[in-house]
Amino acid sequence: MIAGPHKHSGEDGQAMPVSIALARTLYDDSDPVHDFDHVLRVLALARRIGQAEGADMAVVETAVLLHDIQRAGEDHLAHVHNAETADHAVLAAEQAREILSRLTPPPAPEFIEAVTHAIAAHRFHTCALTTAGGV
Repeated sequence: MIAGPHKHSGEDGQAMPVSIALARTLYDDSDPVHDFDHVLRVLALARRIGQAEGADMAVVETAVLLHDIQRAGEDHLAHVHNAETADHAVLAAEQAREILSRLTPPPAPEFIEAVTHAIAAHRFHTCALTTAGGV
């Protein structure tokens, strides 16, 4: 089990189950385009959009922090092995589900579903959108 850093608050004061510090450790091997600075840029933009739209900011922020955790693996396989790979968004959603489920205490199942759907759908691929419900 991973101790859930529920005491960390998002931009709107809601408890975030994944801290920025924990998320940063998941991007250590990332390429410069999709490194943790990319995640922080997306987080800043997502906060602006989410607040303007009245989104659940804990879901938005958690999804952003985890959205590219499988990107480096996908890029490596495609570049080094010249292989077609599974969509990193779907793989990241699956890994996010595992991470969130291992937190102590785990977030509500509805929260995990919302986060994993957002991650799986972030790439705007038809295949990601059709498989998002099964992630």
